[in-house]
Amino acid sequence: NGLNSISLLTTKPFDRIMIEQNTGLSVTLATTEIHHVFVEKFCAETVLPANLPCNELIRWQAPAYPVFIDQGHSGVNVSGACVNCGITDADNLIDNDANNYASINILASLSATASLAVKNAKTVYPAGMFAGFEVDLQRTVSVAVGTYYTITTYLAGVQQDQVIYNAALVSGGVFATGGKFVTGFKTTKDFDEIQFTLNNAVAAGTKPVRVYGAVVKRFCAGDALTCNTPVSLTEDRYPVYVDGRHTGINAVACVNCNIIGAGNAIDNNPANYTEVVLPVGAASTAAYAVS
Repeated sequence: NGLNSISLLTTKPFDRIMIEQNTGLSVTLATTEIHHVFVEKFCAETVLPANLPCNELIRWQAPAYPVFIDQGHSGVNVSGACVNCGITDADNLIDNDANNYASINILASLSATASLAVKNAKTVYPAGMFAGFEVDLQRTVSVAVGTYYTITTYLAGVQQDQVIYNAALVSGGVFATGGKFVTGFKTTKDFDEIQFTLNNAVAAGTKPVRVYGAVVKRFCAGDALTCNTPVSLTEDRYPVYVDGRHTGINAVACVNCNIIGAGNAIDNNPANYTEVVLPVGAASTAAYAVS
Protein backbone atom coordinates (compact mmCIF):
# COMPACT_ATOMS: atom_id res chain seq x y z
CA ASN A 1 0.00 0.00 0.00
CA GLY A 2 1.20 3.54 -0.69
CA LEU A 3 4.22 4.73 -2.65
CA ASN A 4 7.10 2.25 -2.35
CA SER A 5 10.22 1.27 -4.24
CA ILE A 6 10.20 -2.18 -5.85
CA SER A 7 13.67 -3.33 -6.79
CA LEU A 8 16.26 -6.08 -6.82
CA LEU A 9 20.04 -6.34 -6.44
CA THR A 10 21.38 -7.19 -9.90
CA THR A 11 24.00 -9.88 -10.49
CA LYS A 12 24.50 -9.32 -14.25
CA PRO A 13 24.82 -6.35 -16.64
CA PHE A 14 21.48 -5.02 -17.94
CA ASP A 15 19.96 -2.46 -20.30
CA ARG A 16 16.25 -2.95 -19.56
CA ILE A 17 14.10 -2.91 -16.39
CA MET A 18 10.63 -4.48 -16.55
CA ILE A 19 7.83 -4.87 -14.04
CA GLU A 20 5.00 -7.39 -14.42
CA GLN A 21 1.71 -7.29 -12.55
CA ASN A 22 -0.28 -10.38 -11.62
CA THR A 23 -3.74 -10.48 -10.05
CA GLY A 24 -5.70 -13.38 -8.64
CA LEU A 25 -9.09 -14.40 -9.99
CA SER A 26 -10.85 -12.87 -6.99
CA VAL A 27 -9.58 -9.37 -7.77
CA THR A 28 -12.01 -7.34 -9.90
CA LEU A 29 -9.69 -4.36 -10.48
CA ALA A 30 -6.03 -3.78 -9.63
CA THR A 31 -4.21 -0.61 -10.61
CA THR A 32 -0.49 0.02 -10.15
CA GLU A 33 0.86 3.56 -10.49
CA ILE A 34 4.44 3.52 -11.84
CA HIS A 35 5.91 6.87 -10.83
CA HIS A 36 9.48 6.49 -12.08
CA VAL A 37 12.25 4.04 -12.95
CA PHE A 38 15.49 4.19 -10.94
CA VAL A 39 18.91 2.65 -10.50
CA GLU A 40 21.20 2.95 -7.48
CA LYS A 41 24.95 2.50 -7.12
CA PHE A 42 25.86 0.88 -3.80
CA CYS A 43 29.08 1.80 -1.99
CA ALA A 44 30.34 0.31 1.27
CA GLU A 45 29.76 2.27 4.45
CA THR A 46 32.57 4.53 5.67
CA VAL A 47 32.80 2.81 9.06
CA LEU A 48 33.05 -0.96 8.67
CA PRO A 49 31.72 -3.36 11.37
CA ALA A 50 35.11 -3.93 13.05
CA ASN A 51 35.48 -0.18 13.61
CA LEU A 52 31.99 0.66 14.86
CA PRO A 53 31.79 2.40 18.25
CA CYS A 54 31.55 -0.04 21.15
CA ASN A 55 28.08 -0.87 22.49
CA GLU A 56 26.43 1.83 20.38
CA LEU A 57 23.23 1.17 18.47
CA ILE A 58 23.69 1.78 14.74
CA ARG A 59 20.77 2.18 12.35
CA TRP A 60 21.02 0.81 8.83
CA GLN A 61 19.95 4.02 7.07
CA ALA A 62 20.65 5.29 3.57
CA PRO A 63 22.67 7.00 2.26
CA ALA A 64 25.25 6.27 4.97
CA TYR A 65 24.73 2.52 4.51
CA PRO A 66 24.26 0.55 1.25
CA VAL A 67 20.89 -0.89 2.26
CA PHE A 68 17.62 -1.64 0.52
CA ILE A 69 14.33 -3.42 1.19
CA ASP A 70 14.71 -7.04 0.08
CA GLN A 71 11.45 -7.74 -1.76
CA GLY A 72 12.17 -11.47 -1.79
CA HIS A 73 11.97 -11.60 2.02
CA SER A 74 9.26 -8.96 2.47
CA GLY A 75 5.49 -9.13 2.02
CA VAL A 76 2.20 -10.41 3.43
CA ASN A 77 1.10 -14.05 3.47
CA VAL A 78 -2.55 -14.67 4.33
CA SER A 79 -4.15 -18.10 4.62
CA GLY A 80 -7.59 -16.95 5.76
CA ALA A 81 -9.82 -13.88 5.76
CA CYS A 82 -8.03 -10.57 6.14
CA VAL A 83 -9.43 -7.05 6.42
CA ASN A 84 -7.16 -4.25 5.16
CA CYS A 85 -4.02 -6.37 5.44
CA GLY A 86 -0.90 -4.74 4.04
CA ILE A 87 2.48 -3.08 4.52
CA THR A 88 2.63 0.70 4.16
CA ASP A 89 5.65 2.99 3.63
CA ALA A 90 8.25 0.22 3.58
CA ASP A 91 10.94 2.64 2.32
CA ASN A 92 10.77 4.49 5.64
CA LEU A 93 12.81 1.68 7.18
CA ILE A 94 15.95 2.86 5.42
CA ASP A 95 15.55 6.63 5.15
CA ASN A 96 17.60 8.96 7.33
CA ASP A 97 14.74 10.00 9.61
CA ALA A 98 14.70 7.91 12.79
CA ASN A 99 11.08 8.93 13.45
CA ASN A 100 9.72 7.53 10.18
CA TYR A 101 8.29 4.02 10.14
CA ALA A 102 6.69 1.34 8.03
CA SER A 103 3.31 -0.01 9.13
CA ILE A 104 2.32 -3.68 9.17
CA ASN A 105 -1.39 -4.38 9.39
CA ILE A 106 -2.41 -8.03 9.67
CA LEU A 107 -3.96 -7.92 13.12
CA ALA A 108 -7.54 -8.20 11.88
CA SER A 109 -6.70 -11.39 10.02
CA LEU A 110 -7.30 -15.05 10.71
CA SER A 111 -3.79 -16.53 10.39
CA ALA A 112 -1.38 -14.27 8.54
CA THR A 113 2.28 -13.32 8.51
CA ALA A 114 3.98 -10.17 7.26
CA SER A 115 7.70 -9.56 6.83
CA LEU A 116 10.05 -6.66 6.21
CA ALA A 117 13.70 -7.33 5.40
CA VAL A 118 16.61 -4.90 5.14
CA LYS A 119 19.68 -6.07 3.21
CA ASN A 120 23.19 -4.61 3.16
CA ALA A 121 24.37 -4.78 -0.45
CA LYS A 122 28.11 -4.51 0.20
CA THR A 123 29.15 -5.56 3.71
CA VAL A 124 29.00 -8.80 5.70
CA TYR A 125 28.59 -8.29 9.45
CA PRO A 126 30.41 -10.81 11.68
CA ALA A 127 28.91 -13.27 14.14
CA GLY A 128 28.70 -11.94 17.67
CA MET A 129 27.14 -8.62 16.73
CA PHE A 130 23.67 -7.59 17.83
CA ALA A 131 21.03 -7.61 15.09
CA GLY A 132 17.46 -6.43 15.46
CA PHE A 133 14.81 -3.81 14.81
CA GLU A 134 13.37 -0.75 16.43
CA VAL A 135 9.61 -1.24 16.62
CA ASP A 136 6.43 -0.07 18.27
CA LEU A 137 3.98 -2.94 18.60
CA GLN A 138 1.10 -0.57 19.40
CA ARG A 139 -0.50 -2.90 21.90
CA THR A 140 -3.95 -2.26 23.25
CA VAL A 141 -4.61 -2.65 26.99
CA SER A 142 -5.35 -6.34 26.65
CA VAL A 143 -2.96 -9.12 25.74
CA ALA A 144 -2.95 -9.88 22.03
CA VAL A 145 -3.40 -13.63 22.18
CA GLY A 146 -1.77 -15.54 19.36
CA THR A 147 0.47 -12.70 18.17
CA TYR A 148 4.23 -13.10 18.10
CA TYR A 149 7.17 -12.03 15.98
CA THR A 150 10.40 -13.43 14.59
CA ILE A 151 13.76 -11.86 13.77
CA THR A 152 15.89 -13.67 11.19
CA THR A 153 19.32 -12.99 9.70
CA TYR A 154 20.49 -14.01 6.24
CA LEU A 155 23.77 -14.19 4.36
CA ALA A 156 23.66 -14.11 0.55
CA GLY A 157 19.97 -15.04 0.77
CA VAL A 158 20.52 -18.06 3.04
CA GLN A 159 18.98 -18.09 6.52
CA GLN A 160 21.50 -17.87 9.36
CA ASP A 161 20.03 -17.15 12.82
CA GLN A 162 16.39 -16.96 13.84
CA VAL A 163 14.76 -16.07 17.15
CA ILE A 164 11.03 -16.30 17.89
CA TYR A 165 9.61 -13.91 20.47
CA ASN A 166 6.51 -14.53 22.59
CA ALA A 167 5.70 -17.88 21.03
CA ALA A 168 6.39 -19.82 24.23
CA LEU A 169 4.64 -17.10 26.22
CA VAL A 170 1.00 -16.84 25.28
CA SER A 171 1.52 -13.15 24.59
CA GLY A 172 2.61 -9.88 26.11
CA GLY A 173 6.35 -9.67 26.55
CA VAL A 174 7.85 -6.46 25.35
CA PHE A 175 4.52 -5.64 23.67
CA ALA A 176 4.50 -2.20 25.30
CA THR A 177 1.41 0.02 25.30
CA GLY A 178 3.24 2.89 23.67
CA GLY A 179 6.57 4.03 22.37
CA LYS A 180 9.26 2.32 20.33
CA PHE A 181 11.84 -0.11 21.66
CA VAL A 182 14.74 -2.16 20.34
CA THR A 183 14.37 -5.92 20.01
CA GLY A 184 16.98 -8.37 18.75
CA PHE A 185 19.71 -10.81 19.73
CA LYS A 186 23.42 -11.58 19.66
CA THR A 187 24.11 -13.37 16.38
CA THR A 188 26.00 -16.64 16.10
CA LYS A 189 26.68 -16.44 12.35
CA ASP A 190 27.78 -13.81 9.83
CA PHE A 191 24.95 -11.89 8.14
CA ASP A 192 24.14 -9.19 5.59
CA GLU A 193 20.36 -9.01 6.05
CA ILE A 194 17.88 -8.70 8.92
CA GLN A 195 14.20 -9.61 8.68
CA PHE A 196 11.27 -8.81 10.98
CA THR A 197 8.22 -11.10 10.70
CA LEU A 198 4.91 -10.56 12.48
CA ASN A 199 2.69 -13.59 12.96
CA ASN A 200 -0.98 -13.43 13.86
CA ALA A 201 -2.70 -16.75 14.54
CA VAL A 202 -6.05 -15.22 15.48
CA ALA A 203 -7.88 -11.94 14.89
CA ALA A 204 -6.29 -9.88 17.66
CA GLY A 205 -7.86 -6.57 16.67
CA THR A 206 -4.97 -4.34 17.78
CA LYS A 207 -3.36 -1.42 15.94
CA PRO A 208 -0.88 -1.81 13.05
CA VAL A 209 2.70 -2.49 14.13
CA ARG A 210 5.25 0.22 13.43
CA VAL A 211 8.73 -0.81 12.27
CA TYR A 212 11.27 2.03 12.37
CA GLY A 213 14.32 0.26 11.00
CA ALA A 214 17.02 -2.39 11.29
CA VAL A 215 19.75 -1.90 13.90
CA VAL A 216 23.13 -3.45 14.68
CA LYS A 217 25.59 -3.11 17.54
CA ARG A 218 29.21 -4.14 18.10
CA PHE A 219 29.56 -5.61 21.57
CA CYS A 220 32.69 -4.80 23.57
CA ALA A 221 33.73 -5.72 27.10
CA GLY A 222 32.48 -3.24 29.70
CA ASP A 223 34.31 -1.30 32.37
CA ALA A 224 36.26 -3.28 34.95
CA LEU A 225 34.20 -4.16 38.02
CA THR A 226 35.07 -3.04 41.53
CA CYS A 227 34.99 -5.63 44.29
CA ASN A 228 31.88 -5.70 46.48
CA THR A 229 30.32 -2.75 44.64
CA PRO A 230 27.03 -2.91 42.72
CA VAL A 231 27.35 -1.64 39.16
CA SER A 232 24.46 -0.65 36.87
CA LEU A 233 24.65 -2.60 33.62
CA THR A 234 23.81 0.17 31.16
CA GLU A 235 23.77 -0.59 27.45
CA ASP A 236 26.10 2.28 26.57
CA ARG A 237 28.94 0.92 28.76
CA TYR A 238 28.31 -2.83 28.83
CA PRO A 239 27.40 -5.43 26.16
CA VAL A 240 23.83 -5.96 27.39
CA TYR A 241 20.37 -6.00 25.82
CA VAL A 242 16.79 -6.84 26.80
CA ASP A 243 16.35 -10.51 25.94
CA GLY A 244 12.88 -10.77 24.44
CA ARG A 245 13.07 -14.56 24.38
CA HIS A 246 12.76 -14.59 28.17
CA THR A 247 10.78 -11.39 28.68
CA GLY A 248 7.01 -11.42 28.65
CA ILE A 249 3.67 -12.05 30.29
CA ASN A 250 2.36 -15.59 30.49
CA ALA A 251 -1.41 -15.41 30.38
CA VAL A 252 -4.25 -16.79 28.30
CA ALA A 253 -5.95 -13.39 28.54
CA CYS A 254 -5.15 -10.44 30.75
CA VAL A 255 -6.60 -6.96 30.57
CA ASN A 256 -3.99 -4.30 31.48
CA CYS A 257 -1.12 -6.80 31.87
CA ASN A 258 1.94 -5.11 30.48
CA ILE A 259 5.67 -4.50 30.42
CA ILE A 260 6.23 -0.80 29.74
CA GLY A 261 9.50 0.86 28.77
CA ALA A 262 11.40 -2.38 28.27
CA GLY A 263 14.70 -0.66 27.52
CA ASN A 264 14.57 1.84 30.39
CA ALA A 265 16.17 -0.47 32.94
CA ILE A 266 19.42 -0.57 30.95
CA ASP A 267 19.63 3.01 29.67
CA ASN A 268 22.00 5.57 31.19
CA ASN A 269 19.31 7.60 32.94
CA PRO A 270 19.11 6.50 36.61
CA ALA A 271 15.64 8.05 36.91
CA ASN A 272 14.17 5.78 34.21
CA TYR A 273 12.63 2.40 34.95
CA THR A 274 10.86 -0.51 33.32
CA GLU A 275 7.35 -1.07 34.62
CA VAL A 276 5.86 -4.56 34.99
CA VAL A 277 2.07 -4.42 35.39
CA LEU A 278 0.13 -7.41 36.71
CA PRO A 279 -3.33 -6.54 38.05
CA VAL A 280 -4.48 -8.23 41.24
CA GLY A 281 -6.26 -11.52 40.50
CA ALA A 282 -4.89 -11.74 36.98
CA ALA A 283 -3.47 -15.25 37.58
CA SER A 284 -0.51 -14.36 35.38
CA THR A 285 3.27 -14.36 35.59
CA ALA A 286 5.72 -11.85 34.14
CA ALA A 287 9.43 -12.14 33.40
CA TYR A 288 12.05 -9.54 32.49
CA ALA A 289 15.48 -10.65 31.28
CA VAL A 290 18.71 -8.87 30.35
CA SER A 291 21.49 -10.74 28.54
